[in-house]
Amino acid sequence: MIALAFALTLASASTAAPAAPAAPPPTMKALHLGWKRKPDAFLMTRYFPQAAKDAHVAKAKVALDCTPDAFGTLKCESRSESVTGLGFGDAAVKVLQKGQVESYDSGPPTGRTFRYEVKFGTWAPGED
Repeated sequence: MIALAFALTLASASTAAPAAPAAPPPTMKALHLGWKRKPDAFLMTRYFPQAAKDAHVAKAKVALDCTPDAFGTLKCESRSESVTGLGFGDAAVKVLQKGQVESYDSGPPTGRTFRYEVKFGTWAPGED
């Protein structure tokens, strides 16, 4: 009897429709946030991963989800990397931790999670 119940549980779990992926967080602009102190090219160069340099990888993109505190200081997590395994995710987190955002409405920036893309290397305008 227990085996039958277990088998039915497995069968029903395998036929269930997969959950829809969660929508990514909105952009800074959609949340009425802007840069108070924007990370610059110096930081991008400073934190460019050594493993990428050694592998002769010149550019990469990293998508991050970032949440500011009351002072606009960011806590970010890497969500995807165009080139994996070379440290670009960690480098992008370090770069954005040096930035600071502010809100353009009456509320504090606290808790407004947004998606931000960091591009390491030289990218032509409009190049993806």
